[in-house]
Amino acid sequence: MESSPNEKSVEATPDPKPALDSNEDAALQFLRDKEVGTVAEFHDSAALRRKIDLRVMPLLMGIYFLQYLDKTLLNYAAVMGIKEHLKGNEYNNLGTMYSS
Repeated sequence: MESSPNEKSVEATPDPKPALDSNEDAALQFLRDKEVGTVAEFHDSAALRRKIDLRVMPLLMGIYFLQYLDKTLLNYAAVMGIKEHLKGNEYNNLGTMYSS
């Protein structure tokens, strides 16, 4: 078959997108393709993870400590007689609120 002068030949073009690296996911690939901001390098992500951990972990430890205190103090209050001043299921409701 002869091609007419108006037809363009279709050539296979290589995919300009590089393959996903083992440390990348689809979202990072999308950001790289769209050139949105800068892509953090792998060594930067380890430093960022350490900074986040140093800020988040003390907060989580404080929250867990307060939760422990709430549960412990509720048990001590039961031993000291708080159940005598509560009606019906109020003590059980308190325990449910502290544990959830």
